Amino acid sequence: MKKNVCLYLIGFILLLVIFRMETYNLGEWIAG
Repeated sequence: MKKNVCLYLIGFILLLVIFRMETYNLGEWIAG
């Protein structure tokens, strides 16, 4: 149970970080 919860939390945090980075640097990302 603990392992699944940890993996879920890690994945959720990674998704949040990636989403925030993409939205924050969206213009720079498109510009390449």
